[in-house]
Amino acid sequence: MDKLKTYESIMNKFAIDAGDRLKELVFAIAPLYSKASPLPDKIQYSLVQLYASLIETAESFIMLISFGRIWDAKFLSRMAAEGALKFLYIFKGTNEEILSKLDEYLNIIPSINRLKLHNAARNLVEKAGVEPLKHQALHDALVSEEEIKRFKAGILIRN
Repeated sequence: MDKLKTYESIMNKFAIDAGDRLKELVFAIAPLYSKASPLPDKIQYSLVQLYASLIETAESFIMLISFGRIWDAKFLSRMAAEGALKFLYIFKGTNEEILSKLDEYLNIIPSINRLKLHNAARNLVEKAGVEPLKHQALHDALVSEEEIKRFKAGILIRN
């Protein structure tokens, strides 16, 4: 057997084994999101959503590996690793700590990112003289001054 066939065989076996491990993990955490779980509903819901996203990314990574698309898989591997670290960080601690980290992840960080996008759009308008009403994406990126004041006062920006 030539080296390419051996490589493909090894990668396909790896992909199948990794897929099997992912399926086992889904069943392993099932008690955390069942009706009998002691976790609050918000934690259960977020746990399932973040975990499902992580699993989908990992499955895509595995599929790319199995098709020999190593270069493409490299990008997803970083996303999967970052997702796993976020997942572990958020869901470690007491229920109160988890809820606080979930609030940060689901509300505060998106508001900060929204404000960063607004500042970039505003700079483009001011420095390049671009008219926001002529560019929908630019117009959508801008946040009203009232919303900015509310955010700075501790009230989140809603999309």
